[in-house]
Amino acid sequence: MATSTSPSAAASARPAAWTKVLAFNGPFILTSVSPLSLSLSHSCRLSRFCRTGVPVNESSSLDRLQFLYFFLCDRLLAVLGKNSKQREISRRETARLGNARRMVCWISHARPLIRRLRRCLPFFAVQRATLVNVKIKWAKDRSLDSAVGRERHLRQAHRLLEQISSDPRGGVPAHDLPHRPINFGNRSLLPSSFLLLFPTLFRRSSVPSRGGPVPWFHLTDSVSHLRELELRLLHATEPDLVNRLRRLLMLTADRSLPLHTIDQLSWDMGLPPDYQKPHPRYPQFFAMYKPDNDERTWLKLSSWDARLAVSELQISSGASVDDNCLAFPVSFTRGFGLRRKCINWLKEWQTLPYTSPYADPSGIDPRTDVSEKRIVGVFHELLHLCLGKKTERANVSNLRKPLRLPQKFTKVFERHPGIFYLSRKLCVQTVVLREAYGGGRELLRKHPIVTIRESYASLMREGMPQRGPSQVSSDDAELVSSEEECCTR
Repeated sequence: MATSTSPSAAASARPAAWTKVLAFNGPFILTSVSPLSLSLSHSCRLSRFCRTGVPVNESSSLDRLQFLYFFLCDRLLAVLGKNSKQREISRRETARLGNARRMVCWISHARPLIRRLRRCLPFFAVQRATLVNVKIKWAKDRSLDSAVGRERHLRQAHRLLEQISSDPRGGVPAHDLPHRPINFGNRSLLPSSFLLLFPTLFRRSSVPSRGGPVPWFHLTDSVSHLRELELRLLHATEPDLVNRLRRLLMLTADRSLPLHTIDQLSWDMGLPPDYQKPHPRYPQFFAMYKPDNDERTWLKLSSWDARLAVSELQISSGASVDDNCLAFPVSFTRGFGLRRKCINWLKEWQTLPYTSPYADPSGIDPRTDVSEKRIVGVFHELLHLCLGKKTERANVSNLRKPLRLPQKFTKVFERHPGIFYLSRKLCVQTVVLREAYGGGRELLRKHPIVTIRESYASLMREGMPQRGPSQVSSDDAELVSSEEECCTR
């Protein structure tokens, strides 16, 4: 928490104190106090500054540092009325350690001496910004778990649906389906067996051939109608999807991401399967390239648009881009209680400066609560770019360097359960933006593509067997392997 303290305030709060003085290329900074009493000959000693000190340039700043330490010794001796011999001894002791790279001067005195030194010793007020260690227990939210569980197996079914609908033959033979097994609960199924579990989506037929009948899969009439409607919506909402992709690239440091990383977010952002080829149609926005010593293909933003560089929090609050005091909407699970310490910390954390996720964070100390608020703002914006306002935690785990985030950045999902909900449904951890659901299980504002996907999920639930794949005949169910039961991460 960022607070500003002065030496006088620290001294009044703790009567018996050491005054720790740091010197770096300029005036002294009075930072902390500690109760000890040393002789004057050892009160101005230099030692290595190991952990919290400031690096000093030896060649250019050593003379200035020594001068400042001599000045401090003279002031102390003048206050205490010491003679010139003791002054010379202190100077020799100080110069003996003048080659130290980091210097700390510990001065042992009480409050009266600090008050007298304030009039003659230049110093700055120190701003201490630390990361408060607050642990908040995870609480289950059945409404948001239900919103996540509704899309069970929808992504896998939709991928096969796209392949079948795009085939000019009107169907796909079983041998043309992907060979990679699909996880189904605690088992793995071949795609041909997976399609048999959803008769309301896929229809099976047999086509004679030399080697015997070959199974073919087609879309049912209801799904074909939904697919046509989905394609029309994709065409109508294409500018919006392009802007979402542009804003995603604008969040990164180099305005670019590898295609593999975007693939992990493509379903959540509603990107079409051919999003990887948008540059011929939008050369003013995107460009493909391969960096040196990297075999991956990257998608780069060609131009910056300041109109898009406004976060959803700034838009919803009606604040200007320069407003740096914004609070996030917070809501908890019904019946969830916080300790008073956590409540006070959260109130003070909300008053910290807000850094836009599109701004340069190079001047922010990653060990502070201000940096944590910036991380929360980045994922708040990223989840707003997703159609369902949710994504799997694993999808953002490799975004640390592109988004300029510190180590263990995903801890903010656990430290801020009033902003994010970490669902453990479907054997994966899914990050959900609470404000988008308003305490219920339905999105407050639904994208048209989300409505189509909900229709797909409803059809899947209608024809899905109640007890899993055991109701499928042994000839149709080609079980590949048996996996261990899913565990909550």
